[in-house]
Amino acid sequence: MVNQKSIIIGFLVAVILYFVIGFILPAYSLYAAVFLAALLTGYMATTDYMKGAIHGSLVGIFTAVFLIIILMLRSGAAEKIAGLLIILAVGYIGMSILIGALGGFFGALIKLYMGESSKPVTESKDIPKKPEVKEDEDKE
Repeated sequence: MVNQKSIIIGFLVAVILYFVIGFILPAYSLYAAVFLAALLTGYMATTDYMKGAIHGSLVGIFTAVFLIIILMLRSGAAEKIAGLLIILAVGYIGMSILIGALGGFFGALIKLYMGESSKPVTESKDIPKKPEVKEDEDKE
């Protein structure tokens, strides 16, 4: 089952990070934004690493498609760069899927390991307790 809430939050984080990181590293802003948002999504969604990768991939797809639409709207109806935009779109979507899957995978693993280490140690019902040895008071 897909956790839609975590995907929407991841998508919004990715779009915000894209514009923030774009001021510092414009060439790598999409990849860094998708990776960090997918990491968050994988952490929020599940402890299963395969489902985390799926959630991260979905964040990558949605983010890449949204940002490609923004890029096409900014370029207008320029016929000279239409072919370049299509090639760029295929590359963005492909890399965003892979980077999103990687981020979601690591996010789920972080939740898995952090969740196990942060739980307090309690006695398990499966492990039998040692019987207490009672000393006989009648011994002489």
